[in-house]
Amino acid sequence: HSLQCQMRTHPGPSPPPCRKFIWNDHMLQQFEGYVHSRWVLHITHGFISQINISVFGRPIFLTLIARRSREFAGTRFLKRGSNDEGHVANEVETEQIVHDASTSIHPNGRYTTFLQLRGSVPAFWSQDIASMRPKPQITIDRATPFA
Repeated sequence: HSLQCQMRTHPGPSPPPCRKFIWNDHMLQQFEGYVHSRWVLHITHGFISQINISVFGRPIFLTLIARRSREFAGTRFLKRGSNDEGHVANEVETEQIVHDASTSIHPNGRYTTFLQLRGSVPAFWSQDIASMRPKPQITIDRATPFA
């Protein structure tokens, strides 16, 4: 879950993971209730990056987390629109977290998050890739084209 979701919930056990971002969910369903939870590995397709910067002498951590939905995933030109279940093509959830590290840790620290969802236009549509012109050839040379 996103940090926004985790900070809204009450202390205690962590909420169950959001299934639409677990890429091996079809394999885990058959044995998840039969083995200890430490043996279960949820695989997510995404990106994470964190940097520490100084703003007016205060340490600030900037974190970017993106995770891709498995529900209607595919290549850019082959998956478009939405499916019958309402899932849009190539949906990605991106969260930006800013943490003022000069204060104490998580529960009492100062956090701000911005959560963004992006995906294909939620309509039934497709694109004929046969009529698309290929990308231009890339040439590598030392000449500057604007000189």
